[in-house]
Amino acid sequence: MHSTSFLTNILSFGNLRELGWKMEYKCNEDKFLVSDPDQSFVVEFHSNEDGLYAAKPGPKYFRFIETKIRQKIQENETIFLETLNERLHTFSEEEIERGRKGRKLYHAISAPDLTVMKKYYNQLCDNDVPWEDIVLADKIFGWDVSTAKGRWVKKRPNRVMYEEIHIPRELLTQNSRVEVCIDLMFINNCVFLLQQQLTKLYRSCASLPSRASKYWATALKLLMR
Repeated sequence: MHSTSFLTNILSFGNLRELGWKMEYKCNEDKFLVSDPDQSFVVEFHSNEDGLYAAKPGPKYFRFIETKIRQKIQENETIFLETLNERLHTFSEEEIERGRKGRKLYHAISAPDLTVMKKYYNQLCDNDVPWEDIVLADKIFGWDVSTAKGRWVKKRPNRVMYEEIHIPRELLTQNSRVEVCIDLMFINNCVFLLQQQLTKLYRSCASLPSRASKYWATALKLLMR
């Protein structure tokens, strides 16, 4: 778990195992070691004051993530090129040349969506590219990757709502003085400490192991909290 600025990422050992990550617990050092499938990067999770194991990402972690993202992009581009080469074999040289002219016109008018482009296609001046060639270009080359990357935007994160409520100073001043009455109550030989606040009309109780004074202080702290 990593927590900073109210942001927490909780990792599941089961999910990490399915992804191929390896986990190891060092009993003497009280920490978990989590390594990627290639064992090229190791993350140390140390125990905090709450007994939870947390890791704070550093520059080395961010460089590792950046490298993985670049590798993923290169793999996707390689798959796209292989798919495009396979698709080109299904068209003739004349159709490919017509598709290139259609794709050139498509980029010349800022690469709009085909449904939008069709609306004002007839308004283009000095245009010698028929509409069929533009449709053919879409069939041959498919989705334009460079245009899609330029128009992608990050997903807007959820709004953080603060649940803190500002209490007016007048209410704090009015309720700064509290009058409390306490008494003991016995039910089947069980001792209970009762307390009632006269100003707020609030009543509560806590069980006591015995009537010893040390238990009274603990119960009062619990009731007044």
